[in-house]
Amino acid sequence: QLVAAGMIVPQPTAYDMDEVANSILKALHSDRSLIVLDRIEVMEGSEDAAELPLFLNNLFRQTRYARVLLTANASLNLSSFGGVGEHIEELGPLNLKNTVKLFGILCRHVCTAGERKNLLEAIVNQEEEDMCVSDASLSSRSRDVFARLGDGIPARVFDAAYQITAEEYQSMLEKGR
Repeated sequence: QLVAAGMIVPQPTAYDMDEVANSILKALHSDRSLIVLDRIEVMEGSEDAAELPLFLNNLFRQTRYARVLLTANASLNLSSFGGVGEHIEELGPLNLKNTVKLFGILCRHVCTAGERKNLLEAIVNQEEEDMCVSDASLSSRSRDVFARLGDGIPARVFDAAYQITAEEYQSMLEKGR
């Protein structure tokens, strides 16, 4: 988004991470911004993961209004950076409608807004769209949808979306109709 806004220049395929970080810090110096790093645990053990604390430290020291949201399956055990520390917020499972919406966004077998709408209409019962997997009155059909899509837990929905085959996806659609 910084490149699209003309705030930094695109980086070549082979890039120096320090140059990228410095470009970001310069671009965000006095702008209000939210940086979201989703599923940060996938970086574990990489060189980028080792550099993340330094980047965050520099970000909080060199920008005025930047905020960072990191998502992970567990605490990252990050120290305080420039007076900013880790705050853990436990999230529960998504409701049925949001589970299917997230799946539809991530699944390679769902390519258009129309296909996402058809998926939602085919497998979500409107009377149950706001229910979670733990709701006692949830129908067996909706429980099956939750089971196939990771019980509403975003990381499991992500995995389900990337692992489902075309045949499994078609079967799920047909059962929903």
